[in-house]
Amino acid sequence: MTLTLLFLIALAAIVGTLVPQGGATEELSRKLGPGVFSLLNALQIFDLYHSVWFYVLMGLLAANLIACSWARFPSTLKILRKREGAGSFPESGEALPAVELSEGGEDAAKRIESILKKSKFGKTQISENIVYGEKGAFSHFGVYFVHLSVIVIIIGAVMGSLMGFDGYVNIPEGAAVDEIMLKNGKGIQPLGFSIRCDSFKAEFYNTGAPREFRSEITLLKDGAPVLQGPLTVNNPLYFEGVRIFQASYGEEAGEAVLGIRNPSGSRLVTAGRGDSFGLQGSSIQVYVLRVEKDLMRMGPAVKLAIDTPDGEVQLWVFQEIQQIMREHPGILQMAPMFNPALVSPYTFSLEAIKSRQFTGLQVNSDPGLPLVGAGAALMIFGFLVIYLMSRRQIWAKIENIGSGKVRVRVAGKSSRDPVGLEREIKRVIEAVRQGAKQ
Repeated sequence: MTLTLLFLIALAAIVGTLVPQGGATEELSRKLGPGVFSLLNALQIFDLYHSVWFYVLMGLLAANLIACSWARFPSTLKILRKREGAGSFPESGEALPAVELSEGGEDAAKRIESILKKSKFGKTQISENIVYGEKGAFSHFGVYFVHLSVIVIIIGAVMGSLMGFDGYVNIPEGAAVDEIMLKNGKGIQPLGFSIRCDSFKAEFYNTGAPREFRSEITLLKDGAPVLQGPLTVNNPLYFEGVRIFQASYGEEAGEAVLGIRNPSGSRLVTAGRGDSFGLQGSSIQVYVLRVEKDLMRMGPAVKLAIDTPDGEVQLWVFQEIQQIMREHPGILQMAPMFNPALVSPYTFSLEAIKSRQFTGLQVNSDPGLPLVGAGAALMIFGFLVIYLMSRRQIWAKIENIGSGKVRVRVAGKSSRDPVGLEREIKRVIEAVRQGAKQ
């Protein structure tokens, strides 16, 4: 089951790499055709990593790892509890040539035990003529750390997917926002605090390529500043679990300079989107709805909502209205809202649009990220235990050979890495031999 689940998850990752992710779009529908597009959209292929069936695969893998660990854990404990000890010398174990010592068996046993302890064999035991040492039993738990790490990573990834968000926002200099647009058209995300762009600066190379762009940002909570600092590429700000990245910059239409004429005279008004002003000599109120630098390739334009006694009237005021009328005769009859004199006796004109720079920020939150990081560290630890540690057991048998001498034979067993065990035994024998010379 583990192999099947891993294969399916790998297959899903391949599909997620080959198929554009980010939600269904009209362009994809045209390319694939309505039938194929509807099928793939129903299977959530265009947002695969947030699909129900991908979550199911993750859940099954976690359940599978828990079941496997639960099933084999008792046998692991049984292996650890079963200590062969110094009861018998393993004739079938790894063995090397014996060493002869000119001392009594009891003294030799204590010296060998001391040598084993210096070699990190913590569990030593002396029984009659056999000295036993053991280390690395902890290595049997390495696989459980790896299993646990995968489960922790899955939990963190699902938490980030379900509870996190990723979006963007453009903020003009001096403006503040408290919500962002989510990616893939998933709506608007309130932040719970405000981001204000105090200033923006861009520096360029002689070639015109950007060298650096940075924003001076102030974060406000309940209207009060709580964090200030520069925001540059690869140096994000962190606040309340939200990361704010410098992503882009540009210029947008700011305030519009409007000319207003009537029989009693004319005047200029400067206003931006969301502003309002009154018309002289009347109670009529004008609201600026949109300011565009180039509307439908017809040049700068401003959309106004005019609150007249007969109701609200909306109209577009173009800077190049005369040229538009020459190129499209009769356009004012076809589109009355393009008529700058639609609200009599006032005639509107667009004199200029003041551009302003904006900073483009990427804003995201991933509450599962700490769990994913902890799971990754746990996985590395588990693999280090598995591949760098092994359970090693060493026996040293002391045999009397007469004339006050004894012979020491050394053997050992290892759960893995027999070459490392052989080196360990050689080090023990060499230490015994050096002690005999002293």
